[in-house]
Amino acid sequence: RFSNMDDRPKLAELQDRVRTVRWHDLGIQLGLENRDLEGIAKKYGNDVDDCRRAMFVLWLDSSSECSRKQLLHALRTNSVRENYMADEYQRFFQKTPDDINQPAPVRKPIEVHRPIDPDALRENHGKICDALNVSEDSLQSFTLNLFGAGIISKDTKISVIRTGGKKGADTLLDHINLKVEHNPDCLHVVLELMEKDEYLSHIAKKIKETIGDNPQLRSN
Repeated sequence: RFSNMDDRPKLAELQDRVRTVRWHDLGIQLGLENRDLEGIAKKYGNDVDDCRRAMFVLWLDSSSECSRKQLLHALRTNSVRENYMADEYQRFFQKTPDDINQPAPVRKPIEVHRPIDPDALRENHGKICDALNVSEDSLQSFTLNLFGAGIISKDTKISVIRTGGKKGADTLLDHINLKVEHNPDCLHVVLELMEKDEYLSHIAKKIKETIGDNPQLRSN
């Protein structure tokens, strides 16, 4: 069998096969500076595809020793947690040389996830706001985690933290809802971050029960 995981990846393959929303965390794990990643977030805002592409361009330009193996390791770290995506990427590049040049198969949306209700968060708006208002630290921590995952922009992060309180929480949820309406798959990332917060975890679990969330069925 053929394996070229030590080779330098091409930008086209990264765009096609590594479509994580956690581009900021991935960039950190790939050795990029946080200030450079924040510059990308400021430039492209909530456009995850553009942010991710710019991050990969920066990574490939940062060193001549970039490798698929390095990328695999970064994808599997605890802060990125894209193990399934890493497995699929590795499996593809362990095919025969003739197969390598074949275009990526078109992934059909998996039925259990496509009917994601974008209103799942809106319906719990009041409860989430109340939970975030229990502690100012909770609002700030949740906001920073959302920014790190590429769900909100730097401007939104700054605005929410400066405003604080119920108004800040309302602003934050409005931006999250817009993001989820544009890209329903982001809901799973938001719920994972909510589960890490002691005041939001029970709400996240209730929402997951409602939408039948199953991480193993996600399409990447």
